[in-house]
Amino acid sequence: TNEGHATGNKVNISNAEVDYSVYGGYQAGSSNDLFKVNKNEVAIKGKSAIKGNVAGGYNNLGEASENKVTIEQNTSVNGQVWGGYSKSSPGKAKADDNKIIIEDSTIGGNVYGGLVVSNVNTAPESGSSAKNNMVIIKGTPKFGAETVIYGGWGHNSNGSVAGTGEY
Repeated sequence: TNEGHATGNKVNISNAEVDYSVYGGYQAGSSNDLFKVNKNEVAIKGKSAIKGNVAGGYNNLGEASENKVTIEQNTSVNGQVWGGYSKSSPGKAKADDNKIIIEDSTIGGNVYGGLVVSNVNTAPESGSSAKNNMVIIKGTPKFGAETVIYGGWGHNSNGSVAGTGEY
C-alpha cells in the first residue's frame, strides 16, 4: 500500500516456488505520515523455495511490530528473514514484539527478529526501537556460511535495541 496501514494480513505458502520476496504486510511509505505494518503473518512450509527475502511486516516509513514469520518443513529461503523491518526518514523507527520460528529449513541470509534502519545517511531518531523480538530455532535448520541471527538490530540507531533468541 502507498497510503494507510497494512495490518492483520496473512500469507500461507505450501509446496511452492516463489521467484521474489514474500511480505505479510508492506508499506511503501509517504512523506506525509508514519504508517503501521503490524500484526501480519507469513507461514511457509512443505519444501517451498523462496528466492528472495521474507518479512512478516516491512515498513519503508514507520512502525513494523507484532508480526510473525514461520518457516518449516524443509523450506529454503535464499535471502534474509525479518519479523519486522522498519525504516525512518527522519523519524522514529519501531520494530517491536515480532516473532520468527525456523524449523528444519535452510536460510541463506541474515535473520532479524526486529530491524530498524534509516532511509537517509543519519541514524534513526532517538526513541527508535527494536525490542522484545524473538527468534526461535528448532530441529536441524541450515544457515549460510555468513548468516547472523539477531533478536533485534538497529543500524546506526540512537534508540534501544534488545531482543531474544531461543535455540
